[in-house]
Amino acid sequence: MALKAIKHLEAEDRLHENIYSDQFTSVVHCDYFSTNLINVENSYNKNLTHLDSFVIYMCVDGEVSIIIDGQKEI
Repeated sequence: MALKAIKHLEAEDRLHENIYSDQFTSVVHCDYFSTNLINVENSYNKNLTHLDSFVIYMCVDGEVSIIIDGQKEI
């Protein structure tokens, strides 16, 4: 469903209007999930310990490393 929503917005060319470096752009939000885009130029720090759910990050262009408590995942 999230991919379908993104493709719909891309088709309407609204997806790329407000994507700023290191800020979230809301794509879809419903009762079950939300989908956001973030354009990371250098590094991005986010504390997710307060959430009562899980978060999935996907790198769709370039490279990403995730570092948690000094442990690096590529």
